[in-house]
Amino acid sequence: MNLFLVIILVFCWSPSFIFIKLSLDSFSPISIGFLRAFIALVIVFFTCKYKKINLLDYTKDLRKFIFMGLLVNGIPYILVNFAEEKISTFLTAILLGLVPLITLLISPLYFPKEKISKKTIFWFFLAFLGLIIINLSNIYEGRISDEIGVLLILTSAIFYANGSAFAKKYLQQFPSLVSAFYQLLATTCFLGPYALVYESPFAQPVSLKSLIGITCLGVVCTAIPSSFYYKSIQRNGSHFTSLNNLIIPIVSSMLGMIFLGESVSFFVAIGGIMVFFSVYKIQYDKKLVLEKKA
Repeated sequence: MNLFLVIILVFCWSPSFIFIKLSLDSFSPISIGFLRAFIALVIVFFTCKYKKINLLDYTKDLRKFIFMGLLVNGIPYILVNFAEEKISTFLTAILLGLVPLITLLISPLYFPKEKISKKTIFWFFLAFLGLIIINLSNIYEGRISDEIGVLLILTSAIFYANGSAFAKKYLQQFPSLVSAFYQLLATTCFLGPYALVYESPFAQPVSLKSLIGITCLGVVCTAIPSSFYYKSIQRNGSHFTSLNNLIIPIVSSMLGMIFLGESVSFFVAIGGIMVFFSVYKIQYDKKLVLEKKA
């Protein structure tokens, strides 16, 4: 079940970079972030109603949800969307692979008493080495050329990592749908005023591919995984949940091969094996620790 939650997140988030590119045909980066969050917010709201969850019972903790919304949605959405105007979707996914390592590094700030084994740290770094190998083809062909785009993605990775740690420390006691709803509500309120007043996203004709892109972003890449993200944080912790960022570039490559006819290079194959093996070892070592404690 632990790995299953991460796999769901991987397959929901992997196409997001492609859908962002489609959405950019008609919408600005800020409007994309707003519309994505708003579509997901509506879906999560009616899901809460269907499950008879009283959202008003949790308003006393609104500050935590607002802060979380800015950490993992509001600010990163803007950064990633602007970055995708400058760099490729694959490079975006590669750079976000830093999230697990950043999460590992900042963990002592949130959990001073939590100890991470040297073995786990080794597998994390081996997985990231696999990501570097995957990206060697980009380096050789000179496709990493826009420093601003790279800087925007690296900054968003820091926000995502802090969001995972913050959720583990402060939001574990809440139902996953409640956390998802208020996180999306905070994002919608943060991005909405500027997007609606200054950009008016539907004032001009919207292309079909942008309509498909923004709808898929809201439903597949945001509404569906939002609840699973908090469930994974509760059951697996922030380190293990962040592993999805290591697998996403590989799945993105596979999707490109299947749907866009792109070839998978030798670097992608070797790096992919390293990443999957490292993720397996982290999961296996964690399982052994849990069994010993039991």
